[in-house]
Amino acid sequence: MQYLNDLKQNEIKKESLLAIGVFDGVHLGHQHLFNHLIKTAKDHQLLSGVLTFKNHPATVLNSNFKPQLITSPVEKIKLIESTGIDFVVPITFDKTLANLSAKSFIELIQKHLSMKGISVGPDFHMGANREADVSKLQNMGLKMGFFVNIPTLYEKTEIPVRSTSVRNSLMSGNVKLANSILGRNFSLSGRIVKGFQRGKELGFPTANLSFDENQLIPENGIYATKVYLKNITYNGATSIGTNPTFQNQHKTIETYILNFNQNIYGESIKLEFIDKIRDEQSFKSVESLIIQMKEDVQKIQQILKT
Repeated sequence: MQYLNDLKQNEIKKESLLAIGVFDGVHLGHQHLFNHLIKTAKDHQLLSGVLTFKNHPATVLNSNFKPQLITSPVEKIKLIESTGIDFVVPITFDKTLANLSAKSFIELIQKHLSMKGISVGPDFHMGANREADVSKLQNMGLKMGFFVNIPTLYEKTEIPVRSTSVRNSLMSGNVKLANSILGRNFSLSGRIVKGFQRGKELGFPTANLSFDENQLIPENGIYATKVYLKNITYNGATSIGTNPTFQNQHKTIETYILNFNQNIYGESIKLEFIDKIRDEQSFKSVESLIIQMKEDVQKIQQILKT
């Protein structure tokens, strides 16, 4: 029962108001919830806290589920903390926790996190088989000494502000829409690893980003990106795909960093995606590929100037 160890290692002594959930992406809807949580907690002289999960619960409930995470667990915690929340407790979701009743889980967070209230959306459920909806939790609160706070939903965009909306946008290459839902630029982080070094031969040396198989990767194509390396920001042209001109089998993420010429193998890098400029293409010759790459760089320079 790793989740129990996680709770014990993060015990909170002062009474708290909690939000509970996966919160993948920490999008504008999540941020709205956290801001409301902070204000309500202060009004009740409570600490504001977020209980989230180190792993995606669906991977435990469905062995065939493949998570496509918008944010890594580490990045998610940093983003939540940046909202001003007093504390964040990440716990491990396992089968024992999945089978726990809502009452037993409430007792656990009352004991270890001094929970006096929970702040949840109207469609929130808790407990094995989603046994307790908001109405049931409110009734339980009357008996168990906690209150249920239901903030208004965030309704400032034309499409639903949900993690699913972000995923769908990224998987179709619409990073602008994804960024508008997130309230920031979507990003990928990792280390620079050696690739085929074809970019260097073509006059466009690229940084090859390692990535986690559980990380959501945008649709194949060419993107205008901001590159963060050693506390310096550069402009980048990022290619996602299999390089069909060279008949590669595996997907890669390669970035040509503009006005840059250093050996950075092994360095950590962060890419922020600004816009997609075209789909991945297969070219009949290396020469036609080079011509297109030059056009791509010029277009990306114009995009990133604005």
